[in-house]
Amino acid sequence: MGHAVQSGDGYEIEHRFRRADGAYRWFLGRANPIRGDQGAIFKWFGTRTDIEDQKHNQQILEEQIKARTTELADANTRLQEEMCERDLARKELDRQNERMMNELQAHSQRATMLAKMGELLQSCISKDEVFSAGLGFAPKILPHTRGALVLMNGARNLAEVIGSWSECQLPAPVFERNSCWALRTGHPHLVVAGDDTARCAHAEGVKNTYLCIPILAQGEALGILHVQTTDEVPSFGEAELSFKNTFAE
Repeated sequence: MGHAVQSGDGYEIEHRFRRADGAYRWFLGRANPIRGDQGAIFKWFGTRTDIEDQKHNQQILEEQIKARTTELADANTRLQEEMCERDLARKELDRQNERMMNELQAHSQRATMLAKMGELLQSCISKDEVFSAGLGFAPKILPHTRGALVLMNGARNLAEVIGSWSECQLPAPVFERNSCWALRTGHPHLVVAGDDTARCAHAEGVKNTYLCIPILAQGEALGILHVQTTDEVPSFGEAELSFKNTFAE
């Protein structure tokens, strides 16, 4: 208002008046100068308008805008979180699909090698050729494992390790038939690392999980395929167990 007096311009000002009951109300004051013949201001002409309701409505609107802005910010945050979760889920799905494709491809390659080994075995004309083919294909068809091929002697009372792969170590190169549960039962025998329930005597001291699979011909056990896990892959999955049985057959 002081600036308006000095400059001679009209002014507009909002202020509050206190009523007799102590309550305050907002008013809007507007005024324009009235000048005389010489251009000097000799009085002001203006109005004072009660804008309490307008101020109240403006406050409500500002609170609504603030609340709506907060809601939009929260919704935007949730949307970004959902998009992030969906992106993570999509990436995980892509990884699972890629892993599945790699597993299927590896399984297909191993199945192809298994069929190739079968063809070679059918064409072998000596035991040495059979052993060479089996032990040569074993680390390719059964990766991440150590293993050995064990055959019974002519009297069927002793089993002898005739070859191995991936530096598989068995405590006894020759052992009695009853030293292996697979030979005693005629069924594959799995021993999980740390489980002492029914360990094979011929594998005493082997710390990793191992599997003994009987090699059968016309129902008679000719020997076993002994396969051990490695520290890198310390267990056999269901699919791996089935594949090893197929290899032994």
